[in-house]
Amino acid sequence: MRTALSRACIRCRVSEWRLMDRVFFLHVPKTGGSSLTAALAKKFASWEIFPWHHSRLDLFDPSDLMKFRFFHGHFTMADFDYIPKPARIVTLLREPRARILSLYHYWRSFKKDALPPYEAHHSRVAKSVGLNTFLGLPNPSLRVAMDNALVQAYLPYPLRGRNNALTAAPDTIVDDALEALNAMTAFGILERFNESIGVIGEALKTPVILPTQKVRSFESLAGSNEHEPVERETPLLETSALLDSRTEIDRLFYDRACALFDRKFGQQRTGGSVPSNAGAAALAWGDWINFGAASHLDGVKLAGWSGQEEWGVWSITDHPAVKLGPLPKPTGPVRLTFALRAAIFDAEGEQSVTVLVRDRPIESWSFAFDNEGDRRMRMLTLPQSAVDDDGYLTLTFRIAQPVSPFAAGVSEDRRELGIGIENIHCECLNRAGQEGFRE
Repeated sequence: MRTALSRACIRCRVSEWRLMDRVFFLHVPKTGGSSLTAALAKKFASWEIFPWHHSRLDLFDPSDLMKFRFFHGHFTMADFDYIPKPARIVTLLREPRARILSLYHYWRSFKKDALPPYEAHHSRVAKSVGLNTFLGLPNPSLRVAMDNALVQAYLPYPLRGRNNALTAAPDTIVDDALEALNAMTAFGILERFNESIGVIGEALKTPVILPTQKVRSFESLAGSNEHEPVERETPLLETSALLDSRTEIDRLFYDRACALFDRKFGQQRTGGSVPSNAGAAALAWGDWINFGAASHLDGVKLAGWSGQEEWGVWSITDHPAVKLGPLPKPTGPVRLTFALRAAIFDAEGEQSVTVLVRDRPIESWSFAFDNEGDRRMRMLTLPQSAVDDDGYLTLTFRIAQPVSPFAAGVSEDRRELGIGIENIHCECLNRAGQEGFRE
């Protein structure tokens, strides 16, 4: 049975833009969404990003969702109902047969001792059989993940009901999914990726600068601890027929979505709302650089810092450095706002840090023990000349008294810690040079 959610209701769920609108990125697996997620995440502080990407949003209390402003993950259109409004919604699509092939090889690429908890069965099966056999398996969980899964993500009702029967005629299903797609703030097509990123940037009124290396691509995953290189199988004639049967409604939806994309966005310029030198820039003014393990550090070079931990990075020398950029050429003073931690393990202890730009002391920070919370906010205002001609801004921190948790008797960690960085917010104070979600 179809739910009572009408097409009119689908349209009314998408709000007009406001400065503090939330953003909901509906990420269908293997549509190029990881790179877009990394780009959009730079528009939000780490504590504004919803951390669970495989969850049912209806299980959360609405008050728990209010503090988040960026939701991204393998959700469906129905999940958008639970997002606090106003909110903007964007998505990416991919040619359905290519998406399934990519998904199969992605599942195969996991090492046996690193199978993902939310897809362990899928990966285990994909690693054990060839492509043709895999596509023919009747396993229900695999069928849900692959069979017309693209169109399912955009429906406000289940694709199939009792006895695996379609809940509506294929044309009606495609019409309803297209209605939802048309009501979104913007959507893109992976096969027209650069153009799509420009469209999404225009719709969100912010520069969307992609990472220099694709996130979670086969090339980037091959060298990770969880993945290993896999040989990509070329579909045979029989395999192509199976792919067609698994994507019959998806392909109808995708073809009409491409036509809709042309009608809606064909006249927009393809560069997006970006600075004039965005082709070289890795960051935009207004971006947040989040240092936690879930974040992709693009446009950041670190020296003297730990690896990314869940929350951020610790300094592990007495003179760590951070190099940001390339940044757009500033048109006024630059303001950096830091969310920091200080390594102080004694109630009477303190920590002093001097910030230097080009070996010149700019500011000194003092930290005292604080058992009320870990996060300390500090702000730097620098002249525009602090950004060099190549667009880089380098900061060095002189730590007065690095201390190890082991020496302080609180843990076995022997690293000499000073300060930790959770994130940095980069702003140009001249409005002509300031773009993004925060003005």
